[in-house]
Amino acid sequence: MAAVREMLGETGSFSTIAPAMAEWRGQQMKAAGAKMPIPEAFSARMRQQAEHVWAEALGVADELVSSERDALRTARKELETERAEMASLLDKATAQIAAAVLRQQELELKVEELSAANASAKVESAGACARLDEREQALLAERSERQAVQASLVDARERLAMLEVELRAQNAVR
Repeated sequence: MAAVREMLGETGSFSTIAPAMAEWRGQQMKAAGAKMPIPEAFSARMRQQAEHVWAEALGVADELVSSERDALRTARKELETERAEMASLLDKATAQIAAAVLRQQELELKVEELSAANASAKVESAGACARLDEREQALLAERSERQAVQASLVDARERLAMLEVELRAQNAVR
């Protein structure tokens, strides 16, 4: 402080110079701390640590994504297998229904033929009554078979409807 007072030409009191000097020293310390660069060794070590942490984080993320990816692949394969099975069942049901419809048409034609034969047999002589009874029995058997086929057809249609609902539900899930 004496040197400052000397530079000022021996003027100024110590009580005036002391606070100004304290403020100047504080500014000098701040400026010296702000301008000091980060040491290269410290920067390199921090970079190494950051790279290590980043590599570990990537490894953990990759493991999580990999297991999820595998689970999704497995689920997809299962869904594709189920879809193929459902399509196969649907094809079989469709074929069964088509066959049942064809059989029903054949039976209806046969019933019509038997009915016509029955009508002409009534007109025939009394000796034809025995044959008529046989044909009536055949007609009853055919009707019974037709009813069984119709019941089977109804079952097949219900089954087809259920399969279509399941297939739509599976397609909606995808």
